[in-house]
Amino acid sequence: MEEAQTPTVLIPTTAYLPGTKAGGPIRSLANLVERLGDEFRFLIATLDHDWCERAPYPGIQTGVWTRLGKAAVCYLSERDVQWGRLHRFLKSTPADVLYFNGVFDPVMSFRPYVLRFLAGQDASSLVIAPRGELLPAALATKRWKKKPYLFLLRSLGVLRRCTWHATNEREKEAILNVFGPQECFVANNLPAAARPAAARAKPKQAGALRLAFVGRVHPIKNLDFAIARLKPLAGNIVLSIYGLLEDSQYWARCEALIATLPPLVRVNCRGVLPYEALADELPQHDALFLPTQTENYGHAIIESLAAGLPVVISNRTPWRQLESARVGWDIPLEDPNRFTSVLQHLADLDEQGLQPFRERAVQYANSARLDPAVLGVYRQMFRRAAAKGKPG
Repeated sequence: MEEAQTPTVLIPTTAYLPGTKAGGPIRSLANLVERLGDEFRFLIATLDHDWCERAPYPGIQTGVWTRLGKAAVCYLSERDVQWGRLHRFLKSTPADVLYFNGVFDPVMSFRPYVLRFLAGQDASSLVIAPRGELLPAALATKRWKKKPYLFLLRSLGVLRRCTWHATNEREKEAILNVFGPQECFVANNLPAAARPAAARAKPKQAGALRLAFVGRVHPIKNLDFAIARLKPLAGNIVLSIYGLLEDSQYWARCEALIATLPPLVRVNCRGVLPYEALADELPQHDALFLPTQTENYGHAIIESLAAGLPVVISNRTPWRQLESARVGWDIPLEDPNRFTSVLQHLADLDEQGLQPFRERAVQYANSARLDPAVLGVYRQMFRRAAAKGKPG
């Protein structure tokens, strides 16, 4: 059992393990618990079903605390998170820090904010990680809904004195632009611990290219742009999509583009895979192709590098200068022809030509995993918020 002085961090979140469909935010929390669960007591309150689903996870009990790895998890039904019941739950779950995985979640962020505000509690013990939601490209989506929501939070002072967690300087700037001067810690999301590499199915053949696209089928991930870049390619090209079909209208647009591709360029929709299964699947590809419009971290990028895949991504993620590191390319979206030329270059390589990329990618990912300074920022952030929340 944890000692009394161990800070308790309560994380209300819509999605957590064993969920998979919310993608990166689940990995961010799971990796945080894995890396710091011996130093902080993590309590995770989450819904009893996966994101965009209604059926509960099989074999779980709702309303009770269950040990899952280094955290205690309480799965809540839709009824449990109604205003009154959620208020009682939060009141009966004392914590030194509340850590929120996003700003706009109407249930597991907004309701706790308002309940605490109405109870006369300030936000001093709150830490909020926007997960890229306040970046300009993200705010431009459904702006009609997000703008009045943010105005309400600011005008009421609901988040006054809270602590913000930005994953990079670009996100910090976005937070300050929206909320004004705030206490803000900058620390990258934590990658998962290294795992043994999966065996590859077959060596790379010149004139063939197996690409992985890992992300939600949503305009922000730019799948239609990716598909259009495949059309001029010469060779046997396969793009496999791993992610939730979140936007059916957008997917219909993507399907229309797929129908225009030449016969040797194929696109497969593989759906959502559990983290472990995806980690085994990635090495069966030659590269990650993810020209996303914005990314505050990009778990798919670091996990692909760790699996030995060079990455072809946009320059709108924290992963930059990849070409100089010779592990990939981060390309402006304003230069679509550059994406196509890089993909053609990869298609023309054989295994001997691709192998140096594979080796450097693994080394690069391992270096990113071992940055002790990042863990230090997390420790400082949680302890600072715990101190701010103490009376007197």
